[in-house]
Amino acid sequence: MNIRIWFHKDVLILGVFVLLALLPTVGQSQSFSESALQAASAMEIGESGSGSDSNPFVWQPPLTDSTASSMAGPLAESSPFWPEVPLWHRQTYAIGPGDTLLGMLLEASVPRLEADNVLEALSNRLDLRRLRVGQQVDLVFAQSGESEPRLAFMAIAPDPVRTITLTRQGDSQFVAGESTKAVFAVSRATTGIIRNSLYADGLEAGIPVSVLLTMIRVYSHDVDFQRDFQPGDQFAVLYEQILTHDGQPVRDGVLLSANLILSGKEKPIYRFTNALGKTDYYDRSGASQKRALLRTPIDGARLTSSFGMRRHPLLGYSKMHKGADFGAPSGTPVYAAGNGAIVEAGRKGAYGNYIRLRHGGDIATAYAHLSRFAPRSRPGLTVMQGDVIGFVGSTGRSTGPHLHYEVLRSGKPVNPLSVVFPAGENLQGPDLQAFHVVAQERDATFTLLLAEQHNQSGAAFTPVAIPCAAGDMC
Repeated sequence: MNIRIWFHKDVLILGVFVLLALLPTVGQSQSFSESALQAASAMEIGESGSGSDSNPFVWQPPLTDSTASSMAGPLAESSPFWPEVPLWHRQTYAIGPGDTLLGMLLEASVPRLEADNVLEALSNRLDLRRLRVGQQVDLVFAQSGESEPRLAFMAIAPDPVRTITLTRQGDSQFVAGESTKAVFAVSRATTGIIRNSLYADGLEAGIPVSVLLTMIRVYSHDVDFQRDFQPGDQFAVLYEQILTHDGQPVRDGVLLSANLILSGKEKPIYRFTNALGKTDYYDRSGASQKRALLRTPIDGARLTSSFGMRRHPLLGYSKMHKGADFGAPSGTPVYAAGNGAIVEAGRKGAYGNYIRLRHGGDIATAYAHLSRFAPRSRPGLTVMQGDVIGFVGSTGRSTGPHLHYEVLRSGKPVNPLSVVFPAGENLQGPDLQAFHVVAQERDATFTLLLAEQHNQSGAAFTPVAIPCAAGDMC
C-alpha cells in the first residue's frame, strides 16, 4: 500500500509556517525548520491516502538518530531549489528476487535521468550488483508549492556497520555520503558433549563455523579425530563475536581459548600474540600447537583403512596401501596438511580427482578420490596449513565417499598416523610470563560467563563490550 503523509495538514506545522514568516534571519529560519521537522517526526501520524495492496512501498515510522539529523538539512530548509519550506514523505522499499535499484527508483516515480544520476553517485560506495534480497532502501520525497514531489534523500545500509546516504544537490544531481557505526567485541562461552563429531556437535551448540574450523585446524596437529574421541568427551570454547553498539551482529570474531576433555584428560589451548606481533595457539605450558603437518586433514571422519598391506576391496588381492583412508560424507572439506605448493591438481587414474602438495624439505602429501577441488586449488599456487583444498568424494577406483591421504618422504610413502614431525616454537622469557597472565584471564572470563548463564537459568545475557581498538581483540 502506497501511503503518503503530508505534514502541512497538521496544525503544528501550520503554526510553524506562521512563525517562520516572522523570523528575521535566514539562520533562525533554518534552525527552527530543523526543530519543526524533528517535532513533526516525533508525532503520531495517522494514515491517509489509498493504494493497491500489491504496491511495494510501505510507510514506516520516521527515521531517527543520525539519519534524521542528516535529513533535516536538505529537507527542512528553504533554498533556490526549494523556494518554500518543503513538505516531505518517506517510502521504504525492500529489494525482492530479481529486483534492481534502478527498477525500484523508476517504480517510485523517480525520473529516469535522476535515477541514472543516483546510480552514478552511488557507484563508488556501493556494489549495486550485490544488493541482497530483503535489503531495505529508504526514499524521502519533498514537495515545494504545487510542484510534483521529487527525490530529496535516500538511505541504504548494505551491512550492519555502514549506511550510505544520498542528498539532492542542484536540479538533478546527488551527492553520496557514508556513516559507520562503532563495533565492539564481546566474549561468548560455550560447552558441549561430543556425540557425533566436534564439527557437528559444535554447530549444534551454536559455535560459529569460522571458530569451529580454527579449533579443528589447531587441534589437528596432535589429535586424531577418529581414534582420540570417545562418546561423552567434552569441549569448551571461548570466542569473540563482533557487534555494533546497538547489538547487531557484524561478523564472527576469533577463537580465544578452548579445551577438549578426551577420556578425562584436558587439552587446553590459548590464543596469544607475542612481543613481535606473531599470533599463535599454545597449550597451558606455552608450547606451540603447531606441527609441520596435521595428523588428520579432515574432521569427523572415521578411519576405514590403515597404511600397509591389505586385501584390496575391489581388486580382490593383497596390495600395499600407501596411505590412510578416512570415510566421510561426500562434500566434507579436506584441509592442506601443511604450508606448501600445489604440484598436481587434476584427474590421476585410480586416484580419481587428486591433489599433491610439496612442503618444506623432502616432504609431500597427497589427497585422492575428491569430489571436486577448491576454487584456488591449481598447480603452482601456494596454500597455508588448514586451507580447504578440496572435498570428499568417490572418484576413481573407490567403494564409496572417503579421503585417501598419503604422506611421502623423499618420494616414498610413510604412515601418516605415526610419522613424527618437529613442533613449532615455544614461548620463553617475558613472552611466557605475559602468556600465563593472558591464559589466567581467559580462564576467569570463561568461568564468569558460564556462571552468568547458569544464574540466569538459560536466559540471554549481555557480556561487557570491549572496543575493537583494544589490542588484537578484533
